[in-house]
Amino acid sequence: MIPVWEFSDKIRKARDIAGFGQREFAEQVGLTASTLAAYETGRSTPRFKDAPGLAKRLQLLTGIPADWFLVVDDPNPAAPDLRPTD
Repeated sequence: MIPVWEFSDKIRKARDIAGFGQREFAEQVGLTASTLAAYETGRSTPRFKDAPGLAKRLQLLTGIPADWFLVVDDPNPAAPDLRPTD
């Protein structure tokens, strides 16, 4: 089984890597501490229209590409075709 990274996992990991507490990280990316806590626990996710801007702010703060925050992991990726080719 391949683990799936939800948005909550990604934002929490980014904060940990950047070395910020929740309050400071929230301030740096323009969120309230309660909103960040809801994102990190998976109780909430950013609205579709707000996600690109938040991802860009996260990129500027952490150096992690914005696309990583926006991509939804596929829990069942296609298996590679390992058949020999002629």
